[in-house]
Amino acid sequence: MKAKDTPKESELLKYASIIIKKLRESSNGGKGISQSELGRQINERDINRPQGIVK
Repeated sequence: MKAKDTPKESELLKYASIIIKKLRESSNGGKGISQSELGRQINERDINRPQGIVK
């Protein structure tokens, strides 16, 4: 059983979910995209990123 998230973890999770929601909406004309489509786009972005550059 997982321990309860710390306040900092909870804040980061909330922030990440907002970012993911905005990415979904902007990637599909405001309609949102599926979880698998979002994952595919993230993987493509990571593959195309030059090595040694960290964002």
